[in-house]
Amino acid sequence: MNKKQLRKSIWILLILIFIPVIFAQESNIQCKDSDNGINYYIKGEVKGELKRIYGEDKLVGIIIGSNPNKISLVYNHSLNYSLFYDHCYDNETSKQLNEAYCDENNTIKSISYNCLYGCQDGACITHTITIEGYLKLIGDNIIIQTNNLNYRIIGNLTEEIKQYQGKRTIAAGYNQSTSYELIIYALDYEIFPFCGNQICEQGEDYQNCSQDCQLCIEEGDFALKEQICCSGLKWVDACYILDTKCEKNHTGYCTNCGDNICNQHENNYNCPSDCRTGIKDNICDTMDDGICDPDCKPEKDSNCEIKESPSLLFYIKSLLILIVLALILISILLLLYFRSEKIKLELEKKQSQKRKKYAKKINEFFENAVKQGYPQDQIKKMLIDQAWPEKIVNDYCNKFFKK
Repeated sequence: MNKKQLRKSIWILLILIFIPVIFAQESNIQCKDSDNGINYYIKGEVKGELKRIYGEDKLVGIIIGSNPNKISLVYNHSLNYSLFYDHCYDNETSKQLNEAYCDENNTIKSISYNCLYGCQDGACITHTITIEGYLKLIGDNIIIQTNNLNYRIIGNLTEEIKQYQGKRTIAAGYNQSTSYELIIYALDYEIFPFCGNQICEQGEDYQNCSQDCQLCIEEGDFALKEQICCSGLKWVDACYILDTKCEKNHTGYCTNCGDNICNQHENNYNCPSDCRTGIKDNICDTMDDGICDPDCKPEKDSNCEIKESPSLLFYIKSLLILIVLALILISILLLLYFRSEKIKLELEKKQSQKRKKYAKKINEFFENAVKQGYPQDQIKKMLIDQAWPEKIVNDYCNKFFKK
């Protein structure tokens, strides 16, 4: 036996040893699918156990689809689970996608799907469309009917939307249509009110659906009792005042009664939830609540204190007091004025005497200085050095030498 045959024999022996181990190995691993079931447009992977094609034994250590664009299978004997990646059978020659999922027995199972626009990187190539029509139920299928065409909807449109049957719907998603059936995998959708079902739904009004919505009365507008107030508003009686009571009839207003604000046309009689007693609401409230209603005349509301009108004697006394106070004030002002004038005259007299005294002294100084032969500039300097103000010195000097 040569070396080549020896190596071949060793490989065969190893395969014979490990294959039974792989087939016999049992694991309780939970099957997990990353794209949550069959989803042809999202590449996922399933981790768990494979079921043998011939028999009930489960397989682990097998990796299928590691290449997303071509079928492949490898073994990893160290794994106690198997991996199945969603993959294209051959993206160059085929549109087939091999999609893996977990079956009811908690094992990995796969299905082959022929993608309408081809297979790429382990998922069908997407082609999104938007359809608009009316929601219908045909058997167990959810349908959007548009232009006499029925699109079967799968994906995000679930059983919960059955209550919206007959309403206008716009859905956007992947086009999965075949030659015999129109199918869309809905990624997003919106349900609109259906005009004509005799229900004024949110989004409908008199302008866009007069069949379902009657012309409503706006807030603060006059309305008969049988007319309809707009959404969120409530009809209240006009409440005509008769004596101190509110007489109700079939005329009124549409108001936002219930918003805790006492609005126009609301009062304690027709909207007590917003207008408490004792506030100004154009209705005289005579209720014994300890509050004098500002809408009542004092004699009508027992909660109001009736004040007597002042007498003529009160006005005469008040006038005399004002006159006396005015005379006192005038006397005080005159006294202050004459006193200030007297002080002013005394101050001017003292200042005049002081100026004469300064003039006599400085004249004597100039006469003595001139007799002694001092020049004008030196005389000025001598006085300024003795702390005489320079301005006074200059003034007296100019007057003296002008003589």
